[in-house]
Amino acid sequence: MIYLCPCKITGFHRCPRREMENNLQKKTEMQEARIKPLFRLAGAQPNVSGIHLGRVIINSRDMIDVIDIKEILYLKAESNYTSFKLKSGRSLLSCKTLSHYELLLSNQGFIRTHKTFLINLATVVQIDKRNNKVILEGNEQVDISKSKKPLVCEIFKS
Repeated sequence: MIYLCPCKITGFHRCPRREMENNLQKKTEMQEARIKPLFRLAGAQPNVSGIHLGRVIINSRDMIDVIDIKEILYLKAESNYTSFKLKSGRSLLSCKTLSHYELLLSNQGFIRTHKTFLINLATVVQIDKRNNKVILEGNEQVDISKSKKPLVCEIFKS
């Protein structure tokens, strides 16, 4: 299909932006059509949110890592990137923002303790209220902001 845009001089001309958008949409639809049967064969449903079967998909520059959510200690914002710290001590860098992962993981037992940290509640060992820190498994320490401190303390109230 050819898209036309108004032009003051000649009346109309081809609109490459609209053609590009249309081609991109067609390409996405074709990719989805190829992927859906593979998920049906595996007995699972595709999940475009980035979480599937208790695992999170982490896109980095060179790799796509699939990590079990239980293995994540915390996520740290680094500008427009997110760093994942795993129980194994391994760190991964994703090209998506912390806000993106906060939306994905908020109903998976993760909370934002600071503008730069998102923690896995299942890995919390101790809360240092005096120094505004959360101590996680492996003696990893994460900051708690003053505004998030009441929320964090309320979650762990007995």
